[in-house]
Amino acid sequence: MADTHVKSLQPWHYELILRLVRGATVTEAAKELGKSVHRCHAVYRSPRGQELYKRMQAYRIQEGLEGEGRVSPSMVVFKEAEERAARTIVDLMKSAEKESTALSAASQVIDRVHGKPKQFVEESVLSVSLSKQDAENIAAGLEELGTLSKEEKGGDPDRGTDSQAEDAG
Repeated sequence: MADTHVKSLQPWHYELILRLVRGATVTEAAKELGKSVHRCHAVYRSPRGQELYKRMQAYRIQEGLEGEGRVSPSMVVFKEAEERAARTIVDLMKSAEKESTALSAASQVIDRVHGKPKQFVEESVLSVSLSKQDAENIAAGLEELGTLSKEEKGGDPDRGTDSQAEDAG
C-alpha cells in the first residue's frame, strides 16, 4: 500500500502501533481505538507505520521490556534523541561563552552520569508542655501586644462581643 494514505503520523497512529507492539491484533487495536480495521491496516502497512513499529519493537527489546507493556511512544522519541541531547550538553559545557552556562551544562552531565544528589531536609519537633497558668499568661501577653483576634480571645467575631466582658457583666 502506498504511503500516500499516511503523510505524517498522528497521535492515534502511535497508540495503534504501541498496541501492536504489545501483542494486540490490528482488529483488536482498531476496536480499542474506535477506528476502522481498514484504516488501521493502512497505517500499520505504510512505510512510516512499519518504521515506527520496528523502532518501538527495538526499544522494547533493548530495554528488556518484552511482555511488560511499559513502552510508550514518547519514550521511543526521547530515546532516539538521547545521544544528540547528550552531545549538545557536552558541547555547551566545552564552548559556552558564559561561565554560568558552562557550569549548568557540566552539572547536568554529572547529574545524568551519577544521578542527582539526594536532597536532605532537616526536621525537628519541639514538644512543650504548659500549665494552664502558663498558657493564660502567654495569652495575656499576646493580648497586650494586640496579636490575638476576637475569636482567639474567646469572643464571638460574628456579634462583635467579647465573652469575657459578658461573663463580667
